[in-house]
Amino acid sequence: MPAKFPPVPYLKNFRSDGRFPPEVYDSCAPSYTHWNPLVRWWAWERVRCAQKLIASCRGRVAVDLGCGFGVMLPFLSERFSRVYAVDIETGPAEQVRRDFALSGVVVARRTGPCLPVAPASADLVVALDVLEHVPDLAAEITALHRVLRPGGNLLVSVPTENRLYRLGRRLAGFSYEGGQSHHRHPGAAVLAQLGLAFAEVRRKAILPVMTCSLLVLYERSAVPEVSQHGRG
Repeated sequence: MPAKFPPVPYLKNFRSDGRFPPEVYDSCAPSYTHWNPLVRWWAWERVRCAQKLIASCRGRVAVDLGCGFGVMLPFLSERFSRVYAVDIETGPAEQVRRDFALSGVVVARRTGPCLPVAPASADLVVALDVLEHVPDLAAEITALHRVLRPGGNLLVSVPTENRLYRLGRRLAGFSYEGGQSHHRHPGAAVLAQLGLAFAEVRRKAILPVMTCSLLVLYERSAVPEVSQHGRG
């Protein structure tokens, strides 16, 4: 597990002490605290890879979109003056903000298509395993482009949907149908749409061969040209 991140026992306490309903816990941190060590490794290795890709990114404002339990917040708050933790369920991230004394973190609930961040204000947006779930991919990419400043960076992770990835999901007990784990868009389709609106800087696979997840760092380009095929 990366240093300066909420430890597994801390995250497990969120469920055992009953501070959040089970469905909230299961939607935010199932992989990070999974009983299977391979599933836990996969989840935390994705975080480690994300750290490496954005280690040189600095600035005033960062956004953690779909922040879940806020495992990225301590890392981001060391590098940015203000970090917006955005999700449809904000209780877990707010708890992490308080317990880790992250004074520069603002937890914001996502209630509509627009992100609760000023236009062209973000130096970095992180969206780990988020975009494959959104109903309207084209609108989401436009919203990301809107909040990033010119030259700002976007870091995403997407599933590869290959046999190893599907095996990992079966081991974890996650379904492809319904709920928070439902995938509306294949990872390849997400990256194709992002390539129309952002310039790719570099990418990193969690495994060198037959990887299960892919992380890609982008830079904001001038005008988004998002295909309408990403809708719905």
